[in-house]
Amino acid sequence: MILLGTAFLGYVLLWGSMSYWGAAVILGMISAIPLVGETLFLHAWSSAAVVTRRAYALHVILGLAIVVAAVVHILVLHAESSRDVLLATNCIVYPLPLAIVKDLRVAFAVYVGYAVLMVRPLHDPDNCRVASPLVTPQHIQPEWYFLLFYTVIRSIPSKLSGLASLVELGQRLFDPLSA
Repeated sequence: MILLGTAFLGYVLLWGSMSYWGAAVILGMISAIPLVGETLFLHAWSSAAVVTRRAYALHVILGLAIVVAAVVHILVLHAESSRDVLLATNCIVYPLPLAIVKDLRVAFAVYVGYAVLMVRPLHDPDNCRVASPLVTPQHIQPEWYFLLFYTVIRSIPSKLSGLASLVELGQRLFDPLSA
């Protein structure tokens, strides 16, 4: 969920036509929360400059949270489970600090390769147009990693029911014990 939040906030930072309407849809879902939804919506959707600053700040904070979670995951992985598996299979066993540095180096290389080299081929050309609240793109479609959530939102007519369905879907997708 942190990764999806970071991806959405990074997508909104471009503030192209598709980004603008994506932010409008997601922030419109906030208004469905009973009692405080309208106030939260007005506070979140105050102006383009404020939304961009908030999105950038949250994008950086959530990105750092992903890095911390990845480092903790690698530490726990190597400290607990990998040692027993490697010793049982007679594989090359690297000392713990070297194994962690090796894993982090590979993860960083994959991240940089994706972030630097693969941005344009995966980018929607409609997002290169300047955002306008008066002009809706003809074919609104989210990025591929949001298609499942977009389909759920489009299939349920009530905002509150759609929001509840998204929470339920997120719980089922990201909680291995809920299945």
